[in-house]
Amino acid sequence: QALLGVEVNAAPTAPGIRFEPAEPTTTTDLVVVLDPASEDLDGDEVTYTYAWALGAEPSDASVSDTLAAASTTKGDVWTVTVTPTDGVFEGDAATASVTIGNTPPVLTDVSIEPVAPSTADLLTCTPGERSDVDGET
Repeated sequence: QALLGVEVNAAPTAPGIRFEPAEPTTTTDLVVVLDPASEDLDGDEVTYTYAWALGAEPSDASVSDTLAAASTTKGDVWTVTVTPTDGVFEGDAATASVTIGNTPPVLTDVSIEPVAPSTADLLTCTPGERSDVDGET
């Protein structure tokens, strides 16, 4: 915009932030969704910087809108700060946090004995391989 022959530039607005999935676990990447995205009144292209923190400690685990599942542990509280810029000015940053939840355990198989039961037989169910990515028993 020109004002008395002087070019004036406005900083972009702060974006809204939400996470996908809304309830992440250690097996899902954490993705920042800008909702709504920043607006620039001058029509300039808006780009973003992403700063992640684990608890109160800054992290270099990601500098993009995605935090890999491999970087997370159940109970982690991750915070992202998103700062918009139009190439001239930075706009107000937006910050959001999310807690990494429990991943359900996995049971790969189960066996039932006897294999060919009659109505009088007592059935026994035995779990097979089981695992939990969160390391819980």
